[in-house]
Amino acid sequence: MPSVSPSRIKAKHIHYYAGNGGIVRVFSAHHCVLRETLSKMPAALKNITKLVGFDINEEIIMIAKNISPEITFTSKWDEVLTLLKHTPKKSLIIFSSVWHEISQEYYETIFNEMKKFTTIVIRDMKAPIKGAEPIDAPTRDRIKKMVPEWQFNEFEEKWGRIDNKKTLYRFLLMYTYLDNWDNEINEDYFSTPWSEINWALEKDYDVIYLNSYTLEYKKDAIAKMFDHHMKDITHHQVIYTKKEL
Repeated sequence: MPSVSPSRIKAKHIHYYAGNGGIVRVFSAHHCVLRETLSKMPAALKNITKLVGFDINEEIIMIAKNISPEITFTSKWDEVLTLLKHTPKKSLIIFSSVWHEISQEYYETIFNEMKKFTTIVIRDMKAPIKGAEPIDAPTRDRIKKMVPEWQFNEFEEKWGRIDNKKTLYRFLLMYTYLDNWDNEINEDYFSTPWSEINWALEKDYDVIYLNSYTLEYKKDAIAKMFDHHMKDITHHQVIYTKKEL
């Protein structure tokens, strides 16, 4: 991965913005890194660095508070903005697997809210580059045999026959969420408007990190379960930092 200078992204306030339970997955994945980072900070900087998590689901907020009691969690965006007003210098907001859940009618509002932060990190799913590439029948058959029949049928009814790479990758990224399937199947995993986000931010922000990749643990799990080897991208991540005037 390309390296990023820590001086470019150092922030006094770090806000996690995650939807539909994502905040729990975010902190499960990243909290150990945050702990290590904070433990290495000088005491003076540590005392003025604040971590804030946001989610619209109160139940998820309570779970997150139990996982990380030292972090402020809220379901009220006004509280986030109030905290931000007391940030004299730098702040950072992280959207981890959130943008694909945002309806287009709210894009402009979110763009405006993002611009209140000095650094923006966005990580979400992205359609495979060769999405229209057909897949062979044996691949579809192997997958069909390994998952519940109702799940496979519901997916194809919603998103179409699994006969091309884009539809295949959509299913492979989605199939494990059985406990939340009714919501998950209606999410358009590849809807994050990457070009629109760049256009909205390019005047005021520089891109200091850009990477498209495949989740290694997902790739390994799928190879083991379905004997299918993912060779295209599944995710994309960008870090924007406000231009210095």
